[in-house]
Amino acid sequence: MKAIKPQDILFKPIKAIGRDYFLINTDVGEQNNTMTAAWGQIGLLWNKPIFTTYVRPSRYTKKLLDQSEYFVISFLPSGHPAYEYLGTISGHEERNKVEKSQLKVVPLEHGFTFEEAYLTLVCKKIYVSAVKKENFLESKIPSTNYPKDDFSLQYIGEIVLAYSNEEN
Repeated sequence: MKAIKPQDILFKPIKAIGRDYFLINTDVGEQNNTMTAAWGQIGLLWNKPIFTTYVRPSRYTKKLLDQSEYFVISFLPSGHPAYEYLGTISGHEERNKVEKSQLKVVPLEHGFTFEEAYLTLVCKKIYVSAVKKENFLESKIPSTNYPKDDFSLQYIGEIVLAYSNEEN
């Protein structure tokens, strides 16, 4: 894994985020968690390189995200079996699911990633906002994506470190 500048990140974001998925890693003291996600954006906002992700209030990851100054985004190869496990097992029930994922943990200055990740983004939280039903201009989106009205929180993080694994 080698450090790269955020402006040198090269990948296909719509495929990587929406079809291949990614992991959100949180680390607070002795508690850590990872969850599979498929909603996010990467780009430039407020003159900063950013990654935005969305997490429902019921997720254990949300609790840790709220307590942490940083979060880490890890992109594994498409179809990696850890995506299914980490996306179906809740941190509420399985506190050591990172260990049980059988991924090889790589400690970072502000969290952790995995040896298997082809791209890792270390993000410093700079903005958090609740997604609100009344703000949707297309009425089908909330009913389709939030049938239980469990609207996500939007976490915008400045990409402060990025790592590429050229082997994957």
